[in-house]
Amino acid sequence: MKKKRLKTLVTAFAAALLLSSAPIANVPTPAYQVEAQAKSSTSIYVGQTVSLYVKNQYGSALKSKLYQVKGRNNVKIKKSGNYYKVTGKKKGNVSVTLARGGRKFTFKIRVKADFGRNVIVQTQKTPLGNGQYLSLITNKNNCPVVLTVKEKNGNTDYVYAGAKAKFYHLLNGYTSSVTVEREDTIYANTPKVNVSNVRYSQDTPGMLHITFDASTSSTKNITRAEYIFAIRFADGTTDVVSAPLYGVEPGLDVEFEIGNKTVVAVKPLIGEVVAYK
Repeated sequence: MKKKRLKTLVTAFAAALLLSSAPIANVPTPAYQVEAQAKSSTSIYVGQTVSLYVKNQYGSALKSKLYQVKGRNNVKIKKSGNYYKVTGKKKGNVSVTLARGGRKFTFKIRVKADFGRNVIVQTQKTPLGNGQYLSLITNKNNCPVVLTVKEKNGNTDYVYAGAKAKFYHLLNGYTSSVTVEREDTIYANTPKVNVSNVRYSQDTPGMLHITFDASTSSTKNITRAEYIFAIRFADGTTDVVSAPLYGVEPGLDVEFEIGNKTVVAVKPLIGEVVAYK
């Protein structure tokens, strides 16, 4: 399925706590007052960026010099105007000190491991009857993420995964690569949705009608849930179909075109669930 990618920018504009208020020799005391108006430390993941700068009492970014960096191998630093953009390269602790008008400001950064490594996409090598591929997606992170799945046929699929989530997803092509970004706009913990009382019928030729009940104990605003069903036919073959719905309630029903086949079993699988704050 296609979704609009929600791009997350992890940026903290911060100045550090004042280390020393004594001016350097022969340097006049500046007319402005530099204030520490933000936290003196933050955490980022590998690949994420935090922008550092010294600001005056009006909040304006001031020109400063990069005085000292401890743990430089863990980050990449690029100057952009009056800002220093620090991007995490590998796990570790970093200390960045900026100098302005005889004063020094230190900002501490903790670079955490790449959360992309904690996401597993297990795609079945054999395509389903409709040409799609069934994937089991596991997000072991404590934060929600969005997956950009590149398929060998050139398509791109965006998949949302809540923290500690494990669910099925249907891809239109076999996976060639997966990139992962932290997602801050959906809930950190994906609500659990239960499917019960599944009934099916083939009253209309070539069509499969499924009725089921969906429920959740969560009070979160679930905006979308994907209901996936594994189907077994009388000839021994199987297929998987999905129905993206907005409802989580009793008495849901969906219909699929299956051709001239007799269904002997339908097993419900829970797919992607998206909930917003």
